Amino acid sequence: HGEYFLDRYHCLQKIEHTLGRHNELAMRAIKAVRHHDQAKLTIILDTYESQNLTEKQADDLMRLRKYLQRNWRYILS
Repeated sequence: HGEYFLDRYHCLQKIEHTLGRHNELAMRAIKAVRHHDQAKLTIILDTYESQNLTEKQADDLMRLRKYLQRNWRYILS
């Protein structure tokens, strides 16, 4: 019997790619994932979304949200 989990490294890398490597919100989002705090992560992503985003940034954020929502239960704290 195997147990599926998401490699946290790739999850965090996806967050950095979407929000920006040196963005304070990216660092907070990574911390929220590490603590498995979905409510805090949602607030951080909402804050990022409220900024003046380009169409590509908005699309990337939408893909990140779907990815995290789809895989949240597999992210180990």
